[in-house]
Amino acid sequence: MASDDDDEDESVVYYLEDGKLHFTEEGLRHFTEEERGQLVELHEQLGKKFDEICDQLAKQLGHGDLATLSAGSKAQIVKEAEDLTEQWDSEPETSDDPKIAAQSIRPEPALQTLVAEHHELCERILDIQDDADAREFGDEDDEEEAA
Repeated sequence: MASDDDDEDESVVYYLEDGKLHFTEEGLRHFTEEERGQLVELHEQLGKKFDEICDQLAKQLGHGDLATLSAGSKAQIVKEAEDLTEQWDSEPETSDDPKIAAQSIRPEPALQTLVAEHHELCERILDIQDDADAREFGDEDDEEEAA
């Protein structure tokens, strides 16, 4: 599906590389300087929160400190953490109510809290993207009406 990939490349406004957020030329135009700063900060927080989820999950599963695990065990923990965060996001009816959503993921309260905080960071990122999209598409609508 090369054409789908090409379409996606045209809409990329930022990407993560080497743990840092980079903006494309389109991204520099799309987001204000303040929004770019907020996105950088939120993505840093998101990465740290994901690391906390991995640490907590390793402890919950009886592996102890994540730093002492083999590469294979770490990969398994990371996969489980990805599944947890995706599961939270894929349950729209419960994700709005953290108490209900958290009960559906894991009985471990500390892990529930971390996943809820991760979800909140994702929501804040989406809000910034939505604001930038509304501003950009609103401008296009105004130009069409003026023409």
